[in-house]
Amino acid sequence: MKHLSFLYNKKKSYKAAKKEAQKSKYTAILIQLFSGTTKKKLIKQKLSALKKDFPNAIIIGTTTAGEISNAKMYERETVVSLSLFNNTNLSVYRTKEISIKSGKELSLKITNKETKAAIILSEGLKGNDYEGFIKGIKKENPHVILAGGLAGDNFTLKKTYIFMDDKIYDSGAVGVSFSGKNLRASNEYNLNWNPIGKKFTITKVEGNILLEIDNKNAIELMKYYLGKSLFENECASLPDFPLLYKEGDTVVSRTPMTIDKDKIVLAGAIKEGQEIQFGFSNATSIISGANSITRKLNQNPAEAIYIYSCIARKTLLGKKLESEFASFEQLAPTSGFFTYGEFYSTDINNALLNCTTTLLLLSETKKGKKKELLQKQEKSLDSITFNALTHFIKQTSSELEEHATLLKEYKAVVDESSLVSKTDLKGNITYVNDIFCQLSQYSKEELIGKNHNIIRDPNMSEFVFKRLWSTIQRGKIWHGLISNVAKDGSLYYVMSTIMPIFDVDYKIKEYIAIRQDVTKQIESKKRVQEKEKLIKAIFDNQDAMVIYASKEVGMLSVNKKLFEILNFNSFKEFKEKHSCICDLFLEEEGYVHTKKYPNWLEDIVNNRLDIQNKVRMIVRDGTKHTFTIFIKKIDNQYIINLNDITQLENAMLKAYASEQAKTLFLANMSHEIRTPLNGILGFTDILTKKDLGKEEKRYIDIIHKSGQTLLHVVNDILDFSKLESGEL
Repeated sequence: MKHLSFLYNKKKSYKAAKKEAQKSKYTAILIQLFSGTTKKKLIKQKLSALKKDFPNAIIIGTTTAGEISNAKMYERETVVSLSLFNNTNLSVYRTKEISIKSGKELSLKITNKETKAAIILSEGLKGNDYEGFIKGIKKENPHVILAGGLAGDNFTLKKTYIFMDDKIYDSGAVGVSFSGKNLRASNEYNLNWNPIGKKFTITKVEGNILLEIDNKNAIELMKYYLGKSLFENECASLPDFPLLYKEGDTVVSRTPMTIDKDKIVLAGAIKEGQEIQFGFSNATSIISGANSITRKLNQNPAEAIYIYSCIARKTLLGKKLESEFASFEQLAPTSGFFTYGEFYSTDINNALLNCTTTLLLLSETKKGKKKELLQKQEKSLDSITFNALTHFIKQTSSELEEHATLLKEYKAVVDESSLVSKTDLKGNITYVNDIFCQLSQYSKEELIGKNHNIIRDPNMSEFVFKRLWSTIQRGKIWHGLISNVAKDGSLYYVMSTIMPIFDVDYKIKEYIAIRQDVTKQIESKKRVQEKEKLIKAIFDNQDAMVIYASKEVGMLSVNKKLFEILNFNSFKEFKEKHSCICDLFLEEEGYVHTKKYPNWLEDIVNNRLDIQNKVRMIVRDGTKHTFTIFIKKIDNQYIINLNDITQLENAMLKAYASEQAKTLFLANMSHEIRTPLNGILGFTDILTKKDLGKEEKRYIDIIHKSGQTLLHVVNDILDFSKLESGEL
């Protein structure tokens, strides 16, 4: 087998993978798509492209909280994991729900006696019975190694998706199994999160919603032991301290993901009565564990390694995790993603893990060649270091005075660069710094004790202030732009950050605001906006369609006339369907179009065309119109004018046709008159030769001369018609 992992947008790697997949020696192909975006339209485009370019592949995938490819970590990218098998059978199926029943259903659909392993990708937020689901899989086929995990959404915790074929789902799970006599499968996991502090007991829980620990509110207990700061910044650091417990020989972790009012949301269910400890780790510990696992796995064959790693590890360690993955990359190419929970198999049971890096190794060779490993010599935290670290955490409170001094230094720096004020709970000013006084033109004595409304701009929306107070009264930080009125009535603008200050009981006692003066920037922006409005008005008032474009970006802007003429209602709609106005040029002889003139922009700018600068397009009413095209190049950008000359061109064509008809009529009439006239002249010639009387000859002579005169007139008309038709 062969395993390739690459970024979707790397065309060279994509092309090489496509070429490799077309080789006849591969009997089965699996693509795992790990998407850093949750935008369904973008995901759909990529799935459709993969389905088209790899028609024989089974495609599964998931949204992520980060992507892994060849030991490298990525954010909001799309990683393609391509596995090519010579002697392995793949089977894929999707369940619509997450339950014990659906786990059994999935196992029955995709596993058999020769199945060695299965990868399961599940949505990551809706299911409450993930453990029941994977235990259902174990019950139907206990020998199958299980890998995979819960889908992510970059830790926004809003919506996750899984994929199968070119379909996208927000519920259930998708699984693929690997079956074959020659297939070798093994798994491992690296936790290396160390328990710290005393043991606690889970006393009240509802699935994955943790309410009480040791009969105390779970949030308040964690604040007491780990500090209130853990719950600031939208609980960003909360996953760094998972709950650890043991199931048999396996250390299981439950990651606290976020809070919901007075409850903690865990990444997986936990039982009441379970004894737990808080966990702590660092890069040294994790890399040490990875090196140990790599040495162990080096005894086994490996041609592909799939990594499913917890978001909590990424949150704590960031890019340092690449050292962990680099250790595994020495054995085989790696790919995977950061999950909201990892599926893992032991001899006893299937488990949903958190805070771990889980590995699935596959190979179609019986014996693997032992590889020389290059591993960083980083020491794990031994018991002495760990105890010292634990003691350090417990003694942190004794250093609050030092921290307070540091805060004073920060305050001094802020006071020198920003406007700072403090108010009580009613908004009455209790402190202002010097810069605040300078900008507002009020003295401290005039401000202290007054409500902050003293500088309020009456033209600012009431909604802004309601939102501001609502945010800070809930203990949150508010950011925004505020316009204030100085003492002399002049306006000034400040970019403000307003936050509550809490007492020891975590109750709000006052508010502090830090502001940056942005008056010059706002006024400058207003002037620019006024100029832009003027330019836009001129732009939209043109009789011709005007397009502003560049080669790199494509169309940047169009005027309103375009939407009057062409069948589009907005620039967004136009851009979604066309990258260039030239997409609409009709391929007609004598007119500009991209097939004959691929460099039409530069050709028109430099007057290199061998035809007139005209194009044909279908307009809103479905008819074809003709436009003259003029282009002005400024730097590397183009202003394209398209003027509708359809009426003029049609009028010219009608005039030309009318003139042609007139000329044809004159020619025909001249011919019809000259033919009988020649007969008359011929007979008068004959009569003049006869023996006639003098009077008769005079009459015949008059007829003959009159006929010749008329013939000259007819010939002149005929020559005139030939001249107009271009025959003379």
